Amino acid sequence: AQAEATVAYQDEHGLWMLWTPNDNSTGYLHLRYNLWYAHSLVDAYELTQNETYLTAAARTALFYVSTVQRSDGTMYYETNVDGSVIENDICGSAVGFLLHLVLRLLQTRAIAAHQPPATLAALRLAVTRSVAWLLSNQYPPDHADPSLAGAFLELDFRHKATYLGPHSRAVIHRDLGSSFALPALGAYDAFCRTMSDAASRRLCGAGH
Repeated sequence: AQAEATVAYQDEHGLWMLWTPNDNSTGYLHLRYNLWYAHSLVDAYELTQNETYLTAAARTALFYVSTVQRSDGTMYYETNVDGSVIENDICGSAVGFLLHLVLRLLQTRAIAAHQPPATLAALRLAVTRSVAWLLSNQYPPDHADPSLAGAFLELDFRHKATYLGPHSRAVIHRDLGSSFALPALGAYDAFCRTMSDAASRRLCGAGH
């Protein structure tokens, strides 16, 4: 019943704009929350083999590929459903979470068997974009700041008028990027070790 309700409340974009922290009145969408809902639908598919859940999850991923993710793989916290963004806060965690979702979709036989070629091409594009972005936006292991060494980019520009002044912003590096990037890259490595079809092998050139 929970999975059915999740599908019922999904909109034409593959999002859940009526559910917070999305804001349907402004068009603001929370990048990770929509991906969480999509991941839960893949979980439901794995339990039930009901392809309705899988199709709905793919709809979310396709919207991210076409509208949310920039051509270089970047995603921004301040993103609206029309694709407009404020290019400040970089959400590396969403890049990792999208990669993980798409890999889960591509590993199901139903996606390969029943989705049109354009859908499969878009999902594969998300893999190459996301892997390339993550590998290009990881701090080196010998970074001068040990709290950043090996971490993945996740930037947050916040107003800190209380102690920096009314016209100041603080640049905060959040640890969320690594929390989502590492499982995603682990899933990518497993994908490349287990998938043997030609299309999957071509994807594995992105990071192997």
